[in-house]
Order: sequence, then structure tokens, then C-alpha cells
Amino acid sequence: MTAAIAIILVIGGLIFFHELGHFLVARACGVGVSKFSLGLGPRLFGITRNKTHYQVAAIPLGGFVMLVGEQEGESLPENFTPEESFSNHPTWQKLLIVAAGPVFNILIAWVLAWGLLWHNGETLIVPEVGTVQEGSPAAAAGLAPGDLILRIDGQEISSWEKITPIVYNAKDRPLEVDVRRKTAFGTEDLTFTVTPVQHEVPNVLGRSFKNWIIGIAPAQELTLVEHRYGFFESALLGVGKVWGYVEAIGQFLKDAVTLQVEADSLVGPIGMGQLIGMSAERGLSSVLELTLFISINLAVLNLLPIPVLDGGHIMFFVIEMAIGRKLPDKFKEVALRVGLLLLLSLMGLAVFNDVVGLLNS
Repeated sequence: MTAAIAIILVIGGLIFFHELGHFLVARACGVGVSKFSLGLGPRLFGITRNKTHYQVAAIPLGGFVMLVGEQEGESLPENFTPEESFSNHPTWQKLLIVAAGPVFNILIAWVLAWGLLWHNGETLIVPEVGTVQEGSPAAAAGLAPGDLILRIDGQEISSWEKITPIVYNAKDRPLEVDVRRKTAFGTEDLTFTVTPVQHEVPNVLGRSFKNWIIGIAPAQELTLVEHRYGFFESALLGVGKVWGYVEAIGQFLKDAVTLQVEADSLVGPIGMGQLIGMSAERGLSSVLELTLFISINLAVLNLLPIPVLDGGHIMFFVIEMAIGRKLPDKFKEVALRVGLLLLLSLMGLAVFNDVVGLLNS
């Protein structure tokens, strides 16, 4: 799979499914849809069925759904009735239609996680310390190569992958680390107190970002354990995997709002394309794993309460349901402009980071 094809399929596919969610729930609620576009830009070809024009456009990165009567008082397209106007439907139905896009992205991520776990299983790294960085918190506390990590902060550690999020979320809070150490007479269980420190580390794109570490790494020759799962077990584990990503993304956003992460850690479309291209070189499973992560990102970011995003519209609808009347159009107009300015600023920063990363690579 070439990088270009992978980028088109991943980004275009995820945005298409996002819009498909809006479309299906709108139709289920009786809201008219005048156009469903696969792709953006100039129309290549299309067909009209049941008053909806389905088209394929020239730019295969996304799509859109055009609902009838999105703005109150606007004239309706030919053959559509006032009963099909979005603005004439109950607020709770509007909320469902708007929320359907992010929900579909979560569902797609879950289906991908389910399929990957069932088909591939999981290969986990045994949480045995291979090296301890000199001068690190782990070295100061007394951890040593060969220690098998049992628990951190009371949480069971079944694989190396579980260590990083616990350390990151703890920040500079002391952690109790329980290990099993081999001795001349067998094994001994020990407990150490380790306080993470912030340290600059490179990400997969070669950019440095600040992360919380305790200064341990697995052995160069990894000890791996392979797990295979049944069909329904994979479905349940897929829910946990998706929720883990949601928590990680939520924690990152929280840290970003509280200025605990650097602005240059934000990745834009160019950086995302690079990641997809790198995954394509490693094979289909790698692309699908990244796709489910991007899908969850798209869902979570769209649910942020920023006007112009789905989350902003949901916020408006929740307020309207709480106060029992519609918000003034002037208020919404100003909020949407502020939201658009904020969104464009964030996108500009992300693209700037991508360009700087390319120049420095």
C-alpha cells in the first residue's frame, strides 16, 4: 500500500463515515438531505435518489452532508416540505443528528479494534527492567536491571505498555513501584518510591516533546508474550482499548489547556500524513491501528464545546433544552465567529509545526 493511497483511504474514509453518521440519523429523524458528497471540491459525477443527490467530488479527502433548512427561515430546495426542515425539528433530534458523526467515528474505531484483536491478537512486552538510566529517579530509588514490575501506584502491570500512561498521568507525584527481584536464594518482592521527572524525548516524527519519565527501559532483546482472543472476547477488549485511547487523548487535551504541554507538540495534516505513510510501510495492520487512533481523535476533538465543531452545536442544544427556548441568533453568530477564529488559529499552529518539522528533518 503506497503512502498516498493510504492517506486518501484513512483520512477520506474516516471523514466519510463521520458524515454518514449525520446522514443516517437525519434520515431516521425525518430531516431532509439535499446532498451527500463523497469528497470535496468540484463534482465528478452523481445520482439523485429519493430527493437526495449523491455525488463523488474531485478531492478525495472527506465529504459533507447538506441538511434541508439548517438555518431557520431559509428557503427549502424544491420537493422538500417544511416538516423535513432541520430547524423545525425538536431540539433533542437536532442533538442526536449532530452527535451522530463523532459517535460513528467511535463505532468505527471499536470495529477496527475488535477485528485487529481477533485476527492478530496482542504481542505484549514483559514489564522487566532492562536498563536504568544513570542519574534518573529510578536509579536514585534503587531499581535495577532484571526487576520485574508487578504494580505501580497499586495498579497491576501485566505488560510494559501499561507503564507509560501511569507515569505520564502522575506527573511529579511520587509513585509506589512494586517489583520482584531475583536473588541468590530465589526471588524477593520489594517496593520503591519513584518520582517522575520531565524530560525531552523524540517522537516518531523526530520532533522533541516533553514527557514524564522515571528512567527505565526494557531490554534490547525484548521478552514477548503473545495472546490470542476469541471473537466475543475481542469485542469486549476492543471497548477497553478504545476507552484507553479516549482517556489518553482527553488527558493530553487537559494538559494542553493548562499549558502543561508544549505548543509544538501539536501535529497537523502534514504530520498526520507522514504518520500514515510510515504506517503504510509497515503493512495493513499498522495502518488500521493508526486509523482507529485517528478516528478516536476525530471524535473527541469534534466533541469539544467549541462553536463550529459538533461539540459546540451540542452545547447550544443542551443549553436550549435546559432553558426551554432557543438561544438568540446574534449570540450564536458571535460564538461561531469566535469558535472559527480559535479553530483556524489551532490549525495554523499545527501546520506551522508540520512545516518546521519538515525543515528540521
